[in-house]
Amino acid sequence: MLPKKPGTIIESLLHNGLSLIAIRGAILTSSAVVTILLVRYLGAEGFGSYAAASSIYAVFLPFALFGLGNVITREVAKKTALAWEYFSTALCVGLGLTAVSTAAIILFSLYAGYPEAVSQAALVLAIGLYPNFIIQISESLFIGLEKVRYFALANAIAEAAEIALMVFFLTHGYKLFAVVAALVAVRFCFATALVFLVIRLTGKRRLVFDARFAIRFLKVSSVFAAAGILAGLLFKIDVLFLSRLAGLGATGIYSAAYKVVNLWAMVLTSFIGVFY
Repeated sequence: MLPKKPGTIIESLLHNGLSLIAIRGAILTSSAVVTILLVRYLGAEGFGSYAAASSIYAVFLPFALFGLGNVITREVAKKTALAWEYFSTALCVGLGLTAVSTAAIILFSLYAGYPEAVSQAALVLAIGLYPNFIIQISESLFIGLEKVRYFALANAIAEAAEIALMVFFLTHGYKLFAVVAALVAVRFCFATALVFLVIRLTGKRRLVFDARFAIRFLKVSSVFAAAGILAGLLFKIDVLFLSRLAGLGATGIYSAAYKVVNLWAMVLTSFIGVFY
């Protein structure tokens, strides 16, 4: 593939960067609305249960992702013709890692001594590891192919569907377990749609596993995985301890305030994936 002219590179960075900002903007809006709705209808304790379950999920999520998204973006950008081979190989490797992470969340949720509401929500979120892994590597593939706008549109639809379902369930008196299950169901639909979109873009549909790619992916991504695991512990360990030591009510108040402040940091990271 011929190198791009400077003008084309700048245009590509701006175009993909703006698409990524649109994605982060949708996530930002969705996260803010979710926080407001959960606090409004479930109270501080209900939101504390959600925050504790989400923190358990977030701690184990990097084990499933294993930094594969970063590697996919770089490799696909260099060799777009092998996009499907990279994607399907990463999919095979990642689903195995996801199975281990799911089992770890289930065991932790059952034996860590958290209240029933937290354990149930964490178990549902554990199942959500599968679609979220597919979503992550799909986004990385679209970035590498410079087709981020497709992902941005699909993501906006998924975020809107999540908010609509949450409003419906909460206004009809459903509790946290049903709300989280609905969100995970939307994630499965989103992941399925992305796979079909990847098939459409690449023109391939047969699952391919290349052991050489897999070994190389794991070696390169191990650095990103280590960083992700440390970051997950650093940013979520406070909620895990707080929920056990101070109760779910205090956890809900702390998490709601932290969420509002932390949401805006998402916008600042939007261009990082493009420059990488």
